[in-house]
Amino acid sequence: MAIDRAAAKTALEEYAGLDDADAEALLSAVVVAAEREALELLAGDAPVPSSLADARALRLRYITESAQRALKPREVEVILRVSSSAALNSLRRMNATYPRAVDSYLKKVVQETSTITKTGDQKSGFRFQIYFDEASGLEYAYQLLQRKGLTHDVRVKRADQVLDLPRKINGQDVLAVLGLKSP
Repeated sequence: MAIDRAAAKTALEEYAGLDDADAEALLSAVVVAAEREALELLAGDAPVPSSLADARALRLRYITESAQRALKPREVEVILRVSSSAALNSLRRMNATYPRAVDSYLKKVVQETSTITKTGDQKSGFRFQIYFDEASGLEYAYQLLQRKGLTHDVRVKRADQVLDLPRKINGQDVLAVLGLKSP
């Protein structure tokens, strides 16, 4: 078992770009999550996924809860051994299927990876541009706005990792919805 654990840790370091401590922490979370998944399935307490996408979403939920943080898309690629698009789809499925389980982690990513700039003027309209250090922060922020129905006139610039949005949508302060403070 030690060789397998060492190989898994090395894979996380080499392919997910994690340092030694982060790779060990994520590996431990994956192992704890796998045990939980197996025990809950055997005990009859866990939902039984009806598709591969649902099974991946449930597994990611368990790993996220064990790691006590949101997973990065690249980490999901390595853990599930899938393409980048499959990793993003799995994360989106998890976020949509288990929002209560992962919301606090998503909001933390949005808060920790964002830089806000005020833009616009009275003529063109006052806006915010929010730059995200992590692409996942951009994705999560947009998902949080979608859940509240606040995507009108929101411009997602994925290549720049920027969310360009009005300061208020439907009378709501968008930064408050995202858990961010105005600059």
